[in-house]
Amino acid sequence: MTKGGMLKTILRQRRYLWTTAIVFTLYVLLYLFVTQFIVFTMPGTHEPFAIDIVSNWTEQVFKQRSTFLYESIGVIHVTPYVSIFLSIPNLILAFSLSILVGLNIAVSYYIFRKVGWRGKEGVASLVGTIPALLGGAACCVPTLIIVLGIQFTAALSTVWSFFVPLSFILLIGSLVWVLHQAVQNPAICRNPKK
Repeated sequence: MTKGGMLKTILRQRRYLWTTAIVFTLYVLLYLFVTQFIVFTMPGTHEPFAIDIVSNWTEQVFKQRSTFLYESIGVIHVTPYVSIFLSIPNLILAFSLSILVGLNIAVSYYIFRKVGWRGKEGVASLVGTIPALLGGAACCVPTLIIVLGIQFTAALSTVWSFFVPLSFILLIGSLVWVLHQAVQNPAICRNPKK
């Protein structure tokens, strides 16, 4: 079985597809909250489900606020208390990282359920989830530190441009490695429907 075939087999099972979807949703929300594209607002300042788009949105769409952070072109007022700023490049980054985090967690969960705690394979399957978590967090941790008000802003702004590409590299590498381990393990490939 190939790595792609193993991934398809895993995602055809409802449990792991739901795991991917839930992790994807939570990570998108976390990413947008940490980068301050989801904000809490005072009630009465806008109507729920209202959408406001700036008039010069075509000029703003790829305007960078900083490295890997782009200006918003509008806002969706989801409820009287929550608004989401629209930034197409930031949404693409959030969705891409979220898919990779979701796939990593689902594949690691699948392997851990197949192998369990038995011997070194069990420990390896548990340890295999760590790169998925660390890779996905690499892009949000600096922003979270900035949001919390710790005065590392100048130092972090110089290295911020490395965190998003590093996240992609770690997540893709982790997914390929875990799928490779799954394909090589006869206990996992023997009965992939579990």
